[in-house]
Amino acid sequence: MVLPGLVTLQPYHLQEILELESHIQQYSKNEIDPVSKREILRQFLDWAGQGQCISQGLEDADGKLIAYFFLLMDPELIQTFFNPKETDLKRCAYLAQIVVKPGSQSAGIGSKLMDLIEESARNAGKDKLLLEVHSQAKAFRWYQHRNYQEICSQVFMSKKL
Repeated sequence: MVLPGLVTLQPYHLQEILELESHIQQYSKNEIDPVSKREILRQFLDWAGQGQCISQGLEDADGKLIAYFFLLMDPELIQTFFNPKETDLKRCAYLAQIVVKPGSQSAGIGSKLMDLIEESARNAGKDKLLLEVHSQAKAFRWYQHRNYQEICSQVFMSKKL
């Protein structure tokens, strides 16, 4: 699948990625500090350069990034984010992040990117795509409409001592 404006993300895209990433609805009270966030995103770009991850973005007519995704293909990397015991991670890809700029949402961009993501995973010999989404996020229902099924429920809890 070819999408107009599709680019392979490079380190010079990092600032634009950070700007788009700031629009993600976070549910954690413990936000990741900006320096750590930058390093995490830089790591995704490094993994892409090593062939362990697919990182692509979509630019508008002015060359401005309006969407991007990171798709992990390496089972050892996937295991650092997601490890259900019943899943053979060698046959899985993991969508670590997909972001569409708020002003560009509801234009079908997310659907086109998901089609590309699913096709990329299939072309790499994967037969399952894993992702994580909070059940209260708008995207949860969107993924359900795309036939994604909830496979586990993960709740983080703490107690102040």
